[in-house]
Formats: sequence, C-alpha cells, structure tokens
Amino acid sequence: MQDRRVNDDSYLGGAIRRAAVRLGLLALLLQGCSLAGLESAVGLSAAMHGEILVRGVQSTEMTLRPEACLSGDRGNFRGVDLIAPPLVLRVAAEPIDGLALALIDADSGERRGIFRRPDCKTLRADIQRTGWRINEVADVSGFVEVDCRLPSGVEMEGSITFEHCH
Repeated sequence: MQDRRVNDDSYLGGAIRRAAVRLGLLALLLQGCSLAGLESAVGLSAAMHGEILVRGVQSTEMTLRPEACLSGDRGNFRGVDLIAPPLVLRVAAEPIDGLALALIDADSGERRGIFRRPDCKTLRADIQRTGWRINEVADVSGFVEVDCRLPSGVEMEGSITFEHCH
C-alpha cells in the first residue's frame, strides 16, 4: 500500500509552512531581536532606586546614583557592582568577615575606600539570587543601606535598592 502522506499536498504544504515560519523566526532573531529585548519582555531589565552621598573622595562630595549594575557572579563573589561613573560601589557578602563595601574608581580600578562593619553606624545589605541565569550569570536583587566613615575621612550615607542585576 502506498504511503498517502508522501503524495498528499496538504502534508507537504504543512511542512513547507512550518519551515517558512521557522526561517521567518530565525530572520527576526538575526535582524535585531536581542537578548535585551527578551529581558524586557519577561521583566528582567535591571532597575535601581535611591542614592548614596559620598564625601571625601578627592576632597569632593558626590551623589552616587547607579546607572547600571552587574552581578558579582561575573567576578566570582556573592554581591553586586553598582556602577555610577566615575565610581563603582561593590557590595560583597564575604563568607568569613561578612558584609564589605568597596568604592572603586571606574576608570583606573583603584580602590578609594573599603568599608566594613566597624567603620559604620549602619551597614546593611541583602543580596538574593532571583533564580534566573542570563548567559550563565546569576541574576541578583536586593538593597544596601549605609552610614559609614573611614579614618581617612571618606564617608558614605544613603540607600539603594537594585533588581535584576546580571
């Protein structure tokens, strides 16, 4: 008995339509449908709110309002980098010493100050993995609240919440 599907135009037509749909989707992906578009479509765009006042770095006063954030998973630490040019605030949950903050010059990578609990009236943070992984990087959300002063005179005060940093 002959296989009717081979000679059936509706079977071939369906296969051709499925192949055309697949090729069309591939073309859309190649023409600009990006990971960033997918992230915003499913609600994974990074968001930051709040600010931290920084005094004493290069004898100035500046307000740190992050423009971007990166999961510490990229640098093999549990935490987040809050990027507010010309500075980066690294919030790290260290396994032995606990919470630490580092003010880093965004251009040179030079540390402007490292803050630990003894330097602070208030030093609280919560960094949680959301369960998402983007390009093998853990997505994190949380907050940092700080009121600290180093012996060198560098001070930080304020709070920032962050969502979906990866």
